[in-house]
Amino acid sequence: MRPSRRRSGGTGGRWKGSPRTPGGASEFVGFPSAFMPAVSMLRLMAPAQIPSDMIDLLEGDALGHLATIRADGSPHVTPLWIDHDGDTILVDVRVDRVKAANMRERPTVALSIVDPRNPYRHLDITGRVVSWSEDGWREHMNALARRYMKADGYPWFFEGERRQIFRIEPTGVHYEKGDE
Repeated sequence: MRPSRRRSGGTGGRWKGSPRTPGGASEFVGFPSAFMPAVSMLRLMAPAQIPSDMIDLLEGDALGHLATIRADGSPHVTPLWIDHDGDTILVDVRVDRVKAANMRERPTVALSIVDPRNPYRHLDITGRVVSWSEDGWREHMNALARRYMKADGYPWFFEGERRQIFRIEPTGVHYEKGDE
């Protein structure tokens, strides 16, 4: 029995192709916990690989939609600029934002990125925040502004602003290539 494409989890298995189209352009990385023995649950937190042909979504002008968990357990979703350093996803957030507090207190997150030129091509990542730091945030925001806004730098800095760069390690990846 194959896992549903709508259910994602950590790493642990892989299948290729759409249930509708054998050999299609869909790939699922990881099995949901219902398909794994209890002893293997530790594998859910192992890093997951982002396919090389989907990395462009992390390097272009596509916004990410970051889901964090509020203190009451409800989701908080917000669009934001994204970046990566090879192994981790980087998001730059003001320290006083709800998403920043959520990530510091509850590090489990999800990120969805839709290709702005093909809405059927998307990358969905589940992960955990492994670190955050205020070091280098201004340079990082300037680089993101050059990429997303084609500007010389981030135009909305204000006196006393504090931001943190959060590093998210992917634990599960699902994607659709959008060419079915």
